[in-house]
Amino acid sequence: MFEIMACGIPIVASLEGEAADILNDSKAALVVQPDNPEEIKQAIIKLKEDNALYEQFKKNGPSCVGQNYSRKKLAEQYLEIISNI
Repeated sequence: MFEIMACGIPIVASLEGEAADILNDSKAALVVQPDNPEEIKQAIIKLKEDNALYEQFKKNGPSCVGQNYSRKKLAEQYLEIISNI
Protein backbone atom coordinates (compact mmCIF):
# COMPACT_ATOMS: atom_id res chain seq x y z
CA MET A 1 0.00 0.00 0.00
CA PHE A 2 2.91 2.37 0.65
CA GLU A 3 4.21 1.87 -2.87
CA ILE A 4 0.77 2.58 -4.34
CA MET A 5 0.37 5.74 -2.23
CA ALA A 6 3.90 6.89 -3.10
CA CYS A 7 3.01 6.60 -6.80
CA GLY A 8 0.02 8.89 -6.30
CA ILE A 9 -2.58 6.24 -7.04
CA PRO A 10 -5.77 6.61 -4.97
CA ILE A 11 -6.72 3.42 -3.16
CA VAL A 12 -10.01 1.67 -2.49
CA ALA A 13 -9.35 -0.78 0.32
CA SER A 14 -11.61 -3.38 1.85
CA LEU A 15 -10.00 -4.07 5.21
CA GLU A 16 -9.84 -3.34 8.93
CA GLY A 17 -7.15 -2.87 11.54
CA GLU A 18 -3.86 -1.01 11.39
CA ALA A 19 -3.73 -0.89 7.59
CA ALA A 20 -7.21 0.69 7.53
CA ASP A 21 -6.11 3.24 10.13
CA ILE A 22 -3.01 4.14 8.13
CA LEU A 23 -5.00 4.53 4.92
CA ASN A 24 -7.68 6.63 6.62
CA ASP A 25 -5.03 8.86 8.19
CA SER A 26 -3.26 9.24 4.85
CA LYS A 27 -6.32 10.82 3.25
CA ALA A 28 -5.28 8.97 0.08
CA ALA A 29 -7.81 6.14 0.21
CA LEU A 30 -11.40 5.16 0.66
CA VAL A 31 -11.65 2.34 3.18
CA VAL A 32 -14.75 0.15 3.23
CA GLN A 33 -15.85 -2.84 5.26
CA PRO A 34 -14.22 -6.14 4.32
CA ASP A 35 -16.15 -8.48 2.05
CA ASN A 36 -18.74 -5.88 1.10
CA PRO A 37 -18.94 -5.76 -2.70
CA GLU A 38 -21.55 -3.00 -2.70
CA GLU A 39 -19.37 -0.67 -0.62
CA ILE A 40 -16.39 -1.44 -2.83
CA LYS A 41 -18.45 -0.62 -5.91
CA GLN A 42 -19.73 2.63 -4.42
CA ALA A 43 -16.22 3.70 -3.41
CA ILE A 44 -14.91 3.08 -6.93
CA ILE A 45 -17.80 5.05 -8.42
CA LYS A 46 -17.19 7.88 -5.96
CA LEU A 47 -13.52 8.14 -6.97
CA LYS A 48 -14.45 7.96 -10.64
CA GLU A 49 -17.08 10.69 -10.40
CA ASP A 50 -15.43 13.05 -7.88
CA ASN A 51 -12.41 14.42 -9.73
CA ALA A 52 -11.49 16.80 -6.88
CA LEU A 53 -11.37 13.90 -4.40
CA TYR A 54 -9.34 11.80 -6.84
CA GLU A 55 -6.83 14.62 -7.36
CA GLN A 56 -6.55 15.25 -3.61
CA PHE A 57 -5.87 11.57 -2.96
CA LYS A 58 -3.20 11.64 -5.70
CA LYS A 59 -1.44 14.47 -3.85
CA ASN A 60 -1.93 13.10 -0.35
CA GLY A 61 -0.44 9.65 -0.99
CA PRO A 62 3.12 10.69 -1.87
CA SER A 63 3.07 13.37 0.81
CA CYS A 64 1.98 10.93 3.52
CA VAL A 65 4.59 8.34 2.55
CA GLY A 66 7.37 10.90 2.32
CA GLN A 67 6.58 12.42 5.70
CA ASN A 68 5.92 9.22 7.60
CA TYR A 69 7.13 6.06 5.87
CA SER A 70 10.18 6.80 3.75
CA ARG A 71 13.27 4.73 4.52
CA LYS A 72 15.09 7.89 5.57
CA LYS A 73 12.31 8.93 7.96
CA LEU A 74 12.08 5.45 9.46
CA ALA A 75 15.87 5.27 9.88
CA GLU A 76 15.84 8.62 11.68
CA GLN A 77 13.12 7.36 14.02
CA TYR A 78 15.06 4.14 14.74
CA LEU A 79 18.23 6.10 15.49
CA GLU A 80 16.34 8.34 17.86
CA ILE A 81 14.87 5.35 19.70
CA ILE A 82 18.25 3.63 19.94
CA SER A 83 20.00 6.75 21.19
CA ASN A 84 17.40 7.12 23.95
CA ILE A 85 17.99 3.62 25.31
